[in-house]
Amino acid sequence: MGSNMPRPRFLRALVSASLGLVVGWGCQADDTTSDASSSEATAYPSEFTLSSVHYALSFSQGRATMLAEGGFSVTNDLGYEVTIQSGYLVTYSASLIHCHDETDSLALFSLGIRSAYAGHSGISDFSAMEIPHVESLTAPVALDLGTIGFPAATYCQLHYLIARADDDAVGMPEDADMDRISLRVSGHYRAPGGADALAFDLSTSAANGSVTDLGPLLEGADCEEGAGLDVTVERDLGTLFDGAELDQMSDDALASRLLENLITHARITASCI
Repeated sequence: MGSNMPRPRFLRALVSASLGLVVGWGCQADDTTSDASSSEATAYPSEFTLSSVHYALSFSQGRATMLAEGGFSVTNDLGYEVTIQSGYLVTYSASLIHCHDETDSLALFSLGIRSAYAGHSGISDFSAMEIPHVESLTAPVALDLGTIGFPAATYCQLHYLIARADDDAVGMPEDADMDRISLRVSGHYRAPGGADALAFDLSTSAANGSVTDLGPLLEGADCEEGAGLDVTVERDLGTLFDGAELDQMSDDALASRLLENLITHARITASCI
């Protein structure tokens, strides 16, 4: 990001089909925005008494080039030229989290990931948006998830989760099977120095998500007691394939890398309303 500003702590987790859990901690922030990188921990006002939350989803193009025929192309950080012809991800849930210590937050996040894999929400709160939404990566659009009102309560964190679609999912496509799938991407790539374009078709039911502190996101904001919160989660198409050695890694490892990139490079913006 090119900024020396302290960045809000967040937690990432990835669950494979065997329910193995990998968790990483980091710090990040850019004014009232978060994306993934690390820095020393910084003290921020962390408790906010809120009575509503509005969720929105969006995509940034970044280094990607949108194609007239649909889809997009991108050259990743390793020099692989990738063209995505079809792609979908599932935003499973978003929720505010009451104030806990780090151990409690880790336990709650692990529960949320595992419960999502089992087909129901594990981090349940009046603030939760718990209807899975299937989103197109090749025809990306901003998505307004609406506003949720609830009795005023104190919150410290925001939870965002990508996980497999269930029977309640909305936006199921006709051209791809997303049942019990969290991410599906297909297209072709050319390895660095390679002459031929090779096809790929990746899908996974794994989950990945983040828990982000509200304090750094709302630094300097005038949040009155009982205010509403406006949240946008923006995913970056340009970094989707970063770190992916498409001719070297297994399909499972590639899908895990893509999920990790979607979460790591997600840009979260919040403001009080």
